[in-house]
Amino acid sequence: MQGRTGKRARKRLQRKGARLVLGLAHVERLLAVIGVVPEMHDAARALVPAAHAAGLRVVAAGTHTAATCLGDADAVSAGGDRLLESVRALQRDGDGVLLLSHHRPALQAADVGVGVADRQGRPPWGADLRRMTAGTT
Repeated sequence: MQGRTGKRARKRLQRKGARLVLGLAHVERLLAVIGVVPEMHDAARALVPAAHAAGLRVVAAGTHTAATCLGDADAVSAGGDRLLESVRALQRDGDGVLLLSHHRPALQAADVGVGVADRQGRPPWGADLRRMTAGTT
């Protein structure tokens, strides 16, 4: 590769949430750098307004907390490896927890666990309900 390598662009895109950064090159010269950012499913846009209409509180956690459709969530909590801890903290505070996730231990701890398959398509064991892929239950 000759000239620019895209290191600064890659770091900037990763800071903005890109999970994958790709470079487009021609004859060993970098022409463009793009980032791939995960998006929420279109159905997720209805989640927060529906919960609020029912008088429920919404706590967002995980990698999608900055998603536009979760912008009206009432609070943000730790996700990832700390999701189980977040579920238990909400329960200790007297809240019932309905969790939509692929995090198996947290699904088991939630009062109602709605599981979605992970990126490799593995089933969300431990969920009370599960959603494997679009169009199946």
